Amino acid sequence: MDLPQLPLTQHNRPLQITTPFDDDTLLLQRMSGEETLSQPFNFTLDLLSQDPEIELKQLIGQPLLITLQPERDDEHHDAKPRYFHGVIQDIARINPPHTAARSLTAYRAQLVPWLTFLQHTSDCRIFQDESVPIILQSVLSTYGQLAKYQFNFRGEYPLLNYCVQYNESDFHFISHLCEEAGIYYHFEHSKDGHTLIFSDNSTHCAAIATPQVPYHPHTTGRSSHLITQWHPRRTVAASRISLNTFDFKQPTNLLDVTRPNDTPRGNLPVLKHYRYEGAASYKISEVGTKIAERRAQAAHWPTKLFQGAGPCRSFQAGRYFDLVDHPDHPVSRRDPDEAKFIVITVKHHAQNVFFDEEKKENPQPYSAEITAIRRKIPFQPEQKTHRPKMPGPQTATVVGPSSETIHADKFGRVKVHFHWDQTGPKNGADSCWIRVASPWAGSDMGGVSPPRIGQEVIVDFLDGNPDRPIITGRVYNALQMPPFGNEVSGMRSKTLKGTGFNEVTMHDRPGRELLNMQAERDYTLLVKHDQISMVKNDKTTTVEQNHRLNVKANQSIAVEQNRQTMITGNDTEVVQGNRSEEVSGHHQESIHGTENVVVTLASSESIGLGKALNVGAGYAVNVGGAMNTLAGAASFEEVGLSKKTMVGKTYTIDVGDRVEIKTGYSSLVMESDGTIRLKGVNVEVEGTTGAWVRGETVGLEGPGDVEPSRLPPMGMFNEYFHIQDQAAGIELEKIPFRIKGEAGEIEGRTATGLTHHYSTGDTEKQIDLEYTGLEHESHGW
Repeated sequence: MDLPQLPLTQHNRPLQITTPFDDDTLLLQRMSGEETLSQPFNFTLDLLSQDPEIELKQLIGQPLLITLQPERDDEHHDAKPRYFHGVIQDIARINPPHTAARSLTAYRAQLVPWLTFLQHTSDCRIFQDESVPIILQSVLSTYGQLAKYQFNFRGEYPLLNYCVQYNESDFHFISHLCEEAGIYYHFEHSKDGHTLIFSDNSTHCAAIATPQVPYHPHTTGRSSHLITQWHPRRTVAASRISLNTFDFKQPTNLLDVTRPNDTPRGNLPVLKHYRYEGAASYKISEVGTKIAERRAQAAHWPTKLFQGAGPCRSFQAGRYFDLVDHPDHPVSRRDPDEAKFIVITVKHHAQNVFFDEEKKENPQPYSAEITAIRRKIPFQPEQKTHRPKMPGPQTATVVGPSSETIHADKFGRVKVHFHWDQTGPKNGADSCWIRVASPWAGSDMGGVSPPRIGQEVIVDFLDGNPDRPIITGRVYNALQMPPFGNEVSGMRSKTLKGTGFNEVTMHDRPGRELLNMQAERDYTLLVKHDQISMVKNDKTTTVEQNHRLNVKANQSIAVEQNRQTMITGNDTEVVQGNRSEEVSGHHQESIHGTENVVVTLASSESIGLGKALNVGAGYAVNVGGAMNTLAGAASFEEVGLSKKTMVGKTYTIDVGDRVEIKTGYSSLVMESDGTIRLKGVNVEVEGTTGAWVRGETVGLEGPGDVEPSRLPPMGMFNEYFHIQDQAAGIELEKIPFRIKGEAGEIEGRTATGLTHHYSTGDTEKQIDLEYTGLEHESHGW
């Protein structure tokens, strides 16, 4: 028969919902879903409405509250409603047969937490020197009132030097960040909404609303606050966790750690789980040990699970309960935590029975299935959400302070601004210090050229980890163009904060090949052993300032053809030892100015053949000691004008054969046999005092007359006097004198210290010698 068409209402129903519509516009017929630690909950709702034209878009993204009313019984008369709050993610209109017959429209919706909607986002950003809680706050704060969350941390969290979210949703980023740090989450529901709770120590979790849950396999005539099924479950897992990493700042430090894991394995051997965590995952072994301990805990708790079911409405993921009256878990005073279990997963099944036929299918308004572990066993989230692997290298721009050209640390690391970075200030705070690969690197060796600010570099990522960038190369772009054309290879640096450069280039155009090197300022070359340089054509060296060559041992220069040296200014050469110069051919030296040769010791000159000395003006030879001139053959001297020879003392000419002096018609010839011939047109012999000619035979011959001598006869006493300054040791030259005696009086001036001749004949007489200004004793002979 036809069922009455009565209006439906949720009044006095176990399940009630609150939506943006009136109370009875939508009725909750059935709810099923799951809550699991570190996962967003998801509830499937079957809804009924007498309005077939509800616009679905009015419900998408809207909050919805489910109230599960407590069961009224004597034992739990003070029980409170259980709330489930979420946001509608999906809704569809469906038409089950039994609803169409009653002019009802059925809808099916998915209820999820606000966290789920973060899966629809994607971002790229960099966090530096921030802890995991601070990073979580930074991400969630962008969602305003939507994101209700709470931190329940007991541990300490170090600052992360560099953490990157790259092309991943906020949900994915938060998930892998929490899993790596050992943070799990669950949701707390209230009438006003739901709150995301982050925790790091499950052994201190809170209890469910009514902590003690009895175990009764049969429910007849009993309260719904109980559990009817309870089964243990054991699973094999790794029994040893080993981790390793590498830190370039301490390359010899062993950072491998091992943590045993107490898991059931029966007769199986030790199952070692070794994992290389990637570069610089931790810097000290103590930190690595804590990471290994979290990995061991994450592998341990799934090996000791308990699964149960029952009508208890208080089960909530992330909270614990006390199992009561189970024979396998008696309450022990020694270990009161033996029967305390934390709920890992709970599956909810609830319904409102609107139709009689539904009562036969499932008479229970609510039931739950749970997975739990003992509360004393720490829960750690499994690493199911892995950080994204970078798909390959990227390019980025080197950044630093605006006042600098190079911004690098002692390792040659630089900072970059990635093209996808939306918030980086481009001032050197955009990234961490990034190592720069070199084609040649070693201890105190290799090639060093830190990328400069503004250059575009190629950035790869160690192990594909966005948190571990490494620069592998550099590229040009429209703002950073190559310094040479395509036919030129080489390197060019650039003066810091300037326009100069150092350069080594190779020009490869056929017929014009060239290797070019430029030093913008100074150039230093150090060769610790031999250096060989060969130029097969010409070589030109131009030094615009001073040139200094310092050879600490020997130097040898071999020129196979001609050599020319041109010095515009002065040339000074200092030889501190001996010097030898050999010219196999002719030697010609031209000095347009004055030449001064100083020989501190002896000087010797040997000429195999002739030597000609041509002096255009005066020529002076000053010899401090004796001077000897030796000519092996003939010697010829020609004086264009006058010649004067001054001898301080004796002047001796010793000729082996013949001496001949000529001037005009006059001549003087002295033969080695003693013959002397004096010729002249007129020959005068004058003596101021006297003149004597002696010989065995004295002849006078001539066509004219011979006058007799007017000089007094020379006697025995015929002398001249030598005047000398004994104190100064010099001859008194040109000094006036006067000699008086019976033979007469003569006056004159000394010549080389000598007076004129004075004779007293054959008789000794007294004479007086006067010297102007001095008095001398008179001598008589």
